[in-house]
Amino acid sequence: MFDVQCFGNNSNLLLVNNEEIYLFNKINNEYSVYQFKHSCEITSAIFLEHKHLIAFTDLNKFFYLVDYESNNNITVKKSFQKKAAKLLAKRDESTILLGDKTGDVYSLDLNDLSNSEFKLIMGHLSMLTDMVFSL
Repeated sequence: MFDVQCFGNNSNLLLVNNEEIYLFNKINNEYSVYQFKHSCEITSAIFLEHKHLIAFTDLNKFFYLVDYESNNNITVKKSFQKKAAKLLAKRDESTILLGDKTGDVYSLDLNDLSNSEFKLIMGHLSMLTDMVFSL
């Protein structure tokens, strides 16, 4: 997988290349680069700017949250039943949506991760390729 995403008025850039994630973070007109190398191919990734986290899924059907400011420490690892096709976060970064290729969409509350599990919020047997939040 190769993916590039811009966040925060195009001041942050997230680059995913197979097993590696690069975050280019612009602070005071200077870029800092964070690199995270994973042991398996990454299927989807997003940047949570205000929580200082990177969320991603892999081919082994796991969901991860990585704190990029504390030596790339994996703060959350949750197993998932299927391979994820797309991750999406609400603007307030309180909830992550995870969609799989069969069209099921799950929600995860980020405010209470110790008690939070993925909850099915939409499901059907069509192929899901992308998701967008709308206000």
